[in-house]
Amino acid sequence: MNGLIRLALGFANVPSELIADIDKSLPGAERLIALARQAEPDLQALEPLLERAAPHLTALQPILAEAMPHINKLIPIARKAMPELTPLLPVIHGAVAFAEGKTRSG
Repeated sequence: MNGLIRLALGFANVPSELIADIDKSLPGAERLIALARQAEPDLQALEPLLERAAPHLTALQPILAEAMPHINKLIPIARKAMPELTPLLPVIHGAVAFAEGKTRSG
């Protein structure tokens, strides 16, 4: 932490323990700020799209509310299956590419 900031916090009667905690958290905050800056252009690009989608998302809310209990039951199953599926994905992609190649040429 900058010495002047530390001095100003001391003059503001901020407890030294809190200053130390702030000092420890700064690297994490700096990483979060860097990630936020990295995401900002994409978030700005998404804003008009989300505004256009809002009426459609509102219309989907009742359907999603009904689907969520089922989705929530499937999430733990998917988490258990992922370690088994991950090594298979390249094989599946290869099989699909082979089948598409066979279909196109045959």
